[in-house]
Amino acid sequence: MSNKRRMSGNETRLVIFDAPMFSNGEIPRERLADDSGQGVGITRGLLENVSYLNSIGYGCLGVIPDAFFPKPFSKREELDEAFSQLVIKIVEEFKPEYIAFSLVYGIVEREICVAVKKTKEAFPHKKIVVGGTHATFSPEILLKNGADIVVRGDGESVLEEILGGVPISKIRNIIYKNDDGSIIVNERFFEPSKVLEWPISYDNINIGSMNLANINNTVMRVRGCKYNCSFCLGAPMRGQRVKTASDKRFISEVSNLLQINSEAGLNIPVIVIDDDMFPAGSEKSHIVSTLEMIKKDFPSANYAGQTRITGAYGTENKRILESASNAGVSALFIGVESGSEVILSEMQKKFKLSQVREACRNVVESGIACIAYWIVGHPGSSWEEEMKSMDFMESLLAENLLQDVEIHLYVPIKGTRVFLDPRVRIKIPKEDLPSKYALITESAPPYDLVNLSGETVLSSEQLVELRDMALQRKAKYLGSSTDVIDPQLLR
Repeated sequence: MSNKRRMSGNETRLVIFDAPMFSNGEIPRERLADDSGQGVGITRGLLENVSYLNSIGYGCLGVIPDAFFPKPFSKREELDEAFSQLVIKIVEEFKPEYIAFSLVYGIVEREICVAVKKTKEAFPHKKIVVGGTHATFSPEILLKNGADIVVRGDGESVLEEILGGVPISKIRNIIYKNDDGSIIVNERFFEPSKVLEWPISYDNINIGSMNLANINNTVMRVRGCKYNCSFCLGAPMRGQRVKTASDKRFISEVSNLLQINSEAGLNIPVIVIDDDMFPAGSEKSHIVSTLEMIKKDFPSANYAGQTRITGAYGTENKRILESASNAGVSALFIGVESGSEVILSEMQKKFKLSQVREACRNVVESGIACIAYWIVGHPGSSWEEEMKSMDFMESLLAENLLQDVEIHLYVPIKGTRVFLDPRVRIKIPKEDLPSKYALITESAPPYDLVNLSGETVLSSEQLVELRDMALQRKAKYLGSSTDVIDPQLLR
């Protein structure tokens, strides 16, 4: 099944461009977030916004630049030029009233800034909007490069109001450039938790000549997270509110992706349920029942998700995990993050080590591969605590309670509560940090950990040493010393 666009030029009011992340040949592929395990992907926010706006009658087109560039560019300057020219070409073709860019990851801040600047030069009278997680917490550089409006948080309501003609001064959750060049910050408002009803549709997603089956295998049941981990942008982005897709929408989205792969003659892939806490939360047994319904039409359907320790330990969770396994869930990423009580407290993970072993055992005994996330170098750690963490990780591996571990160094991301932690001594200009936001890990962290007196606790060199030691222990049991997971676990 190839992508088919219904839209013609005079129907399009807004075009949203994703960032070209996998087209950057200067970034090793293993350093990029790849939730579907397929390389090229469609940013969830872009897909949601395009689907929603079209469902209420506002013509909106989403464009996935990576789909237009079959090979990564060896130089970023070449990618910058190609991306900007693609944007200009599509804007000239569809003539939208508004142009938008999705900036989720800081690692592609540069590409978006260059494209925004060149687009503004080419179309000085068109309004340019930028949104996404990274944009929410880094609006200044985007406005400086030509953006007119930066959306903070989820974009559906904001874009609806912009297209609906609401005066810009009345639209919440935006920062915008006034006619006199001054920067205006409107009220920040966290939308309440609600049910998402609009259907997810790929009809207005432009992926060039690529087949959708080769791009996207990621779905979502719950957007947001009610927890507040120190290193995560979930709570700052949405205020710990969650939005849950209705049964009808979720079943339709998953079934459509499975049907697309079936029509393409491909093996049914692993569908990645990209929730922050699947199958945890009040909906945990409910979502399993929807997977069981899908299994009737697609008996070989296979899923992976991510969960918290609190969503996996205990008798009731064990029962739900067993049902999830029977419904086709084959792998769960579980946020252990550390084997040190001290570090877990700093992270505000809200669980105890005594619960971790039981949670991992419940996952494995349910017939699901258990894959742990692990962080080295979080503020408040020390050599002693990192060694405790490493020992605990090794004990889980020795008991076959983990099938893989994704080990990465803490990255000080703007917007998180620990970004301004005085115990993180950043050694480069903070405006250069986004280029270091490798989503999986950093080979050379641009910071030292210090105490409140400014004395070094762990240097960047020591952090690398600790990370490499953890990888060696992983290799002892799994045979792989890479810091990312075995892709076969998502096949």
